Formats: sequence, structure tokens, C-alpha cells
Amino acid sequence: MVPTAPPELARRDPEPPSLRLLAAETPRTLILIPCLNEGPRIADIVTEVLSLHPQFDVLIVDDGSGDDTAKAAEASGAGVVRLPLHLGFGSALLLAVVAMICMGLIAGFMGAQIESFFRH
Repeated sequence: MVPTAPPELARRDPEPPSLRLLAAETPRTLILIPCLNEGPRIADIVTEVLSLHPQFDVLIVDDGSGDDTAKAAEASGAGVVRLPLHLGFGSALLLAVVAMICMGLIAGFMGAQIESFFRH
């Protein structure tokens, strides 16, 4: 089964990404956060990113977590793509990049297992 992007993050226009990104409008930016078993803190991370950058979209790529990572991330306002089993950081990152390309978005990357650097 191939994961699909949440409807709210899907591309809304039929233009190829390269043309859309070159258009006069500002392209949407997607923050990709691959993670594994980050349930206790993922909501805080997503909430902080969205409070500081409300113009960004956040997509969590859950690498087969055994806890409530996906549920907590979704409840905090992030889109979630869930791998059916733990495949490793590289696979989660690859899936995130594929999702980004399919949606025609610009992406930034960060890890979920960091202490917040937004407050410094």
C-alpha cells in the first residue's frame, strides 16, 4: 500500500511543480519531520513550528512508531504519512521527499528528537 498525502496538503493546481514554483505567487513551504516513537513530544514540536511559522505546512512521516506519534501529530495540526513498519530514517526521508515532489512544494527538514532551538 502506497501512503497518500492528506487532502489538505494535496496540490490544488494542475500546473507542473517547476512552472508553479516559478510563478509570481509565493510557493507553499512544507516542513517535513520524519520520526519514530516521538508521541510524548511531537505535539509540542508541531505546535511550536506552526505558531512561529503559520504560513508553513507540517508533514510528519511516521516511521512505523509503536506509540501514538501519528495520532498526536495529527491532533496538533500536522499532516501525517505513516509507514507500515520501521524502515529507518533514510526510508522515511525518501518518502517525505517523494511526497514533497508530488505536491509541488518547497521543503525544509528537521529532526523530531531535538530540544527546541526556536526559543534561542
